[in-house]
Amino acid sequence: MPIKFPPDHHEPEPTVVLANSILLLAREVGFSNQLRKQELDFFKSLSQFATKDDLNNLGNKIMSAITDFAAAMKTFTDEQSADIDKILVSITDIDGDVASLNAKIQALIDSAGSLSDEDKAALASVLTDSSALATKTANAVTVAQALDDKTPPVVPTP
Repeated sequence: MPIKFPPDHHEPEPTVVLANSILLLAREVGFSNQLRKQELDFFKSLSQFATKDDLNNLGNKIMSAITDFAAAMKTFTDEQSADIDKILVSITDIDGDVASLNAKIQALIDSAGSLSDEDKAALASVLTDSSALATKTANAVTVAQALDDKTPPVVPTP
């Protein structure tokens, strides 16, 4: 529907109307662009956009952290292995000492010396306890060896 103007009003020239319309449109486009820029800046501040370089730097930091962790883990496992080896040697030495002590106790029990039956019974009890200790140390050697044989899981490659 055409615009109706009052009778004393002259209809503007079409070029003037067109020019005014273009100016209004340009102004609206400018406002719209300015608003979109503000919205984009706002969303950038919220989302923390990252560039390709940012992502590459982050990847390098992660790989460096993995390398550092792997080196620290290697040191830890080497130290753990050395400690387990020391435990195995100590337990083996105790096991040998217990076996030697058992042999001496058994020799006392079997001797034709002046031990009373009560003394022989006491030594037999010590021998039983000592044998139980030998069993425990043998089990400890088995457990320590099994612990030493375990390896950590392999880190997957990316």
